Amino acid sequence: MYGLIHCALRDHVAFQYGEDLIAEVLDTAGVTEEHFVVMQAYDDEITLGLIGAACEVLKVDPDELLVAFGKFWVLDTAVKYYGPVMSFAGRTLEKFLGNLDLMHEQVAATFTNLRQPSFEILPSDGPNIELIYKSERDGLTEFVRGLLLGLGEHFQQEVAVSISGLKSEGEPHDIFLIELKDDQSRSGS
Repeated sequence: MYGLIHCALRDHVAFQYGEDLIAEVLDTAGVTEEHFVVMQAYDDEITLGLIGAACEVLKVDPDELLVAFGKFWVLDTAVKYYGPVMSFAGRTLEKFLGNLDLMHEQVAATFTNLRQPSFEILPSDGPNIELIYKSERDGLTEFVRGLLLGLGEHFQQEVAVSISGLKSEGEPHDIFLIELKDDQSRSGS
């Protein structure tokens, strides 16, 4: 994964838990400042080790950390680094989710060898959204749940996000059910 992920996780830890714990997280992970070059690709094991160290130092459950980090990514990091791209991806949650792959293609032009995920909205007659998340990486399901919750906040759409299918339990991909608390998402462009 890219150094941008590492920078965002460091920012999340500082924001949520305090800057004084960052050095301990980095030391526990065996990570130095050289692992925080935004545009540099790093082995996934470094990133996962950093997440594991954060959980250990902060004494927080990995799923809890990943959900909170996913929300932080959308509401802070993505807005800072990808604000204009996010604006063009859609003005409603559903439109944005439908354009995620196109947005990732735009981002991939900046990052060499980006291994981006793919998302697909399943057809539905009701107000809820069923979203397929395809990735060659395992272990990021709760991060994606956090992203979806963060997107709900970003679009001022109250949502509940549950997982209706897990790749780790035999499904071909993770499947999320996004329950809309009102029907704002299906109006607008």
